[in-house]
Amino acid sequence: MAELINARGTILDVGGSLKELRHFVTHPITTVDVIGGDVIYQGNNLPFKDNSFDIVVSLDTIEHVPLKNRLQFIAESLRVSKKQVIIAAPMGTLAHQQVERDLAKLHPEDRYLQEHIKYGLPTLADIKTWVKDLPQHELSFADDWRLAALMFKLHRFEINQPQLNRLIYYGKLLINWLTNTLIFPFTKNVAYTQTVNRWFLKFSL
Repeated sequence: MAELINARGTILDVGGSLKELRHFVTHPITTVDVIGGDVIYQGNNLPFKDNSFDIVVSLDTIEHVPLKNRLQFIAESLRVSKKQVIIAAPMGTLAHQQVERDLAKLHPEDRYLQEHIKYGLPTLADIKTWVKDLPQHELSFADDWRLAALMFKLHRFEINQPQLNRLIYYGKLLINWLTNTLIFPFTKNVAYTQTVNRWFLKFSL
């Protein structure tokens, strides 16, 4: 997400209650979310005037919005932005959706995963329908859902094994270093296939 931001100015991070983007950019950032952040909103209309921010970004949020409201989600992001909008989320290929349904059965307590199943991951057909009447845009893909599923399983294992937390913590540091160094640099801007894990939709206004 940070690498795709090529405009300068203020950022609105929609769904960014964890405020993680601040570790990667120096732009002034306002976060808005239904559960926390700098501004809490009801989840339909963003509580800002038109063109309030230079850049609007949203990472892993639109898949938690009901399908019928997703085009409005994009329209609201475009409304409050002056220069650039970037929206990213997991890719809803058939295999990816099936593995998430299988994981959701094993982890009914994971609210985010359950919402993926309830609302459905965005498909390529969904995205093409949304953007057909919208401003100039670029659509790109990255990563592999098989690796993401493996990392999710490791995360759940860590949660359920508190006596091994310290060992797993240091092990994850090594795994993260290896994936960020040896794998992720080569899985950006890949062609669309049934194994891609994530899509990025960038609007230049």
